[in-house]
Amino acid sequence: MSHLILGVLLLTAANAAAHAAAPAAASIPPAASVSATPTPSPALEEPKKFEVLQILFRESSMKLTDLRACGYDLPGVPSPTLGDWLGKLFADMESGDNTVESECEPPKNPSSASAAWTCHVDLVHADGDDHWKWGFEMRVRADDHSLVKSSLACSGE
Repeated sequence: MSHLILGVLLLTAANAAAHAAAPAAASIPPAASVSATPTPSPALEEPKKFEVLQILFRESSMKLTDLRACGYDLPGVPSPTLGDWLGKLFADMESGDNTVESECEPPKNPSSASAAWTCHVDLVHADGDDHWKWGFEMRVRADDHSLVKSSLACSGE
């Protein structure tokens, strides 16, 4: 029991000494003058690759004819959709060296209410002499990372 009392006395004495050695409150700068690391604005946060892919999958029922630059024909599919086209591209990537690339360019005017990232998704295939790159371009709203529907377009080589 005496060790416990001695420990409490030592802690109390150490605490009192620390307070006595502390600078006066007047020498501590006010909170307003302390610089904090700024947190990035949501408008500056680039959409993640999975978010851009999610947009494509969510829009899979869109007719290719409703998308800009998507005049592709899928034999046996009378009115192909974005999902049909994605399915064909992924199926054609069964062998060879294949990648799914995604990148987004920042909004030109991030403070604008209509600020949007311009994003590209490309499915790239290389197998011997068989090389192709097909993809999509879209604008993704900076504030909530949702699709600007009229912007979705096909791209490729």
